[in-house]
Amino acid sequence: MNIGSLLEFPEGYRGIPKSAKLHLLDNFHSPTWTFLVEFIDAKEKRAVIRRIARPDFESGLLEHAICVSGTQPSLPPWLVSLEGIDLQSIEAARGRGKHSNVDRVTARLCEIQPLLSRVEQIFCSGDPSRAIAALARVFAPRSHPNRLCLWFACYRVFGSERALYPSYIRIGHWDRKSISACKPLGLPPRGGRGTYFHVDDNARRTIENGYAKCMDIGSKWPEVYVKILKNDFNCTTVGKGEELRIVSRDSNPFPTINQVTYCTRKAYSPGLRSEAIYGASRVRQRLAPDQGRYSRGVANVFERAEADGYFRKDRLRDFAGRPSDKKFCVVRLVDVLSGVIAGVGFAWGSETADAYRMALFCASIRKAEFARLFGLEISDEDWPCIGLPAHLSIDRGPGAAQTVLGDDRYIGWRELTASFSPMDKASVESSHPRTVRTEGRPIKFQSTLTPVDAAKDEILRAIKDNWSSDASERLTPDMIELNNPPNPMSIWEWLDKRGRTSAELISSDEAVRTFLTPVEFKATRDSLRLDARSFASQELEAAGFRQRLPRSQTLKVPGYAMNLCVRHAWVKVDHRLIPVDAQLPIRDDDAQLYSTTLHLAAEVQQLAAMRSDQRERAIGEELKYQQACEAATGKDPTAGTWASAKGKRRGKSRIQSNAERDALTPRATP
Repeated sequence: MNIGSLLEFPEGYRGIPKSAKLHLLDNFHSPTWTFLVEFIDAKEKRAVIRRIARPDFESGLLEHAICVSGTQPSLPPWLVSLEGIDLQSIEAARGRGKHSNVDRVTARLCEIQPLLSRVEQIFCSGDPSRAIAALARVFAPRSHPNRLCLWFACYRVFGSERALYPSYIRIGHWDRKSISACKPLGLPPRGGRGTYFHVDDNARRTIENGYAKCMDIGSKWPEVYVKILKNDFNCTTVGKGEELRIVSRDSNPFPTINQVTYCTRKAYSPGLRSEAIYGASRVRQRLAPDQGRYSRGVANVFERAEADGYFRKDRLRDFAGRPSDKKFCVVRLVDVLSGVIAGVGFAWGSETADAYRMALFCASIRKAEFARLFGLEISDEDWPCIGLPAHLSIDRGPGAAQTVLGDDRYIGWRELTASFSPMDKASVESSHPRTVRTEGRPIKFQSTLTPVDAAKDEILRAIKDNWSSDASERLTPDMIELNNPPNPMSIWEWLDKRGRTSAELISSDEAVRTFLTPVEFKATRDSLRLDARSFASQELEAAGFRQRLPRSQTLKVPGYAMNLCVRHAWVKVDHRLIPVDAQLPIRDDDAQLYSTTLHLAAEVQQLAAMRSDQRERAIGEELKYQQACEAATGKDPTAGTWASAKGKRRGKSRIQSNAERDALTPRATP
């Protein structure tokens, strides 16, 4: 226990009630008395000094009739709100002030300085209040003795100049409900004191309920105030022009816009009011404080991933080199912990579920193998991450299709985020490329890239972002100590080398079956075709598949391909997947082979129309030929008669040879 300690009296003691809370003021200077002080926090603040015989005080402590409070304040009751606050910063924020509160503290300290230098005289007198009053008449005749006694006790109890700080901070914190309705508060209304409206409990509830009914997203505050006046206070307008004014049909006062504003601010938090005006999405994205990073909730790479798509701003060219207005969608799969882009998928024209499946396919195989499908050569060291995440978050767009989320063999946890809530998957949203917003007339950039060229560009962009993005906020102290570079790929490698990964690894064939689009090939003894394109590979020839087909049979064979690029595909033979490549009928530029499944379907229709035109053209050419022969020879080219001829010698007829071959060759099934 020290001077200034707050004391409690659980059962009361020596006339002191149990509700009293007194501070120890002095127990040293007087040999017979111990002095306690009670601070009265009222409109007129004062310090009441009490004395108790020292033996009685010590007995009370030993008998636990007097206890030291578990909570010891550092400031008087009227300054409790300043606990832990830097008063210098408050003074700096005041701006214009006629007198500084710090100067007032200094002035008060100067006034009680004569008392502080005569502490022994004050307490040895036996009546400190009377001694302080006598000294005040001598050294501070202009100050009231009770005020000096209060300052003296505060400085003595709390031992700091902060205890002398003025309590002006409490101005305006009184209860307005306690004031009678007949007494106007504040400045008189502009319409006279007869128009004064007192906001009592009933009026406050009416305003709060009116605000809840009238407030809506996008509403302006004057509009809401007018609705409250019209619906809840039966107000209307009279007069015209400059004489227009608002009146109540009931001839009753009505609240001003400032009164309504004050009531709503007291009733509803700033977050609720902002949400009512701007909507929950804008409040969360722009106005609400940051709640932390999603990476804090994960410990392993691929423990959680997010997928989302964006559209390139440029306009590409189609495979024939013509400008196209179709948009090119890029889907990225981003690891939440490291921020690394684990997979990319593409779609031309719109955001599709196939693009999300392609991104998962990219994540599950070697990236060098994925890039090769587009004719791009990269090394595995450029993009080493492989695997499927344990938890996948996707918005409620095409990525939520059953074809993407229906198979739970590899991704056990799948989450659909709320609509129009990009912060639910902030990791992937922040990874999208940013573009400069221009003003003026609308313009578009016409690129020279084709969809396959754009896919190559996005693969290289993902590699660049993985190594160049700033991920310093994700570094742990161990990573910093070991000088690990602050980029997503380096963080992924650091954790992967230590076995901190939740990635699910699957084979390339299983990835093809799971994520690529099923297609149907037509196989004959002469070729393997997908629509109008011919496919072949050394692996297919080694399997002897076409050699087992009869010459007259066409077989439908299941397979898989990527919708955006059908340069390479997989065909199912003998329950195994065999990779096949598109072939050109002549030696030419292989770039012609990069196409989409939609382009192949259109190519089939175009080829059918061309063949129909060719058949008509052939008939015309036949007619032209016969007419030209008749004009040149004067005779029909088919004119003449049939006569007997001597046949050629043959060991076996061709029909017999073909029958023997077909009998010895087994029929093949895919």
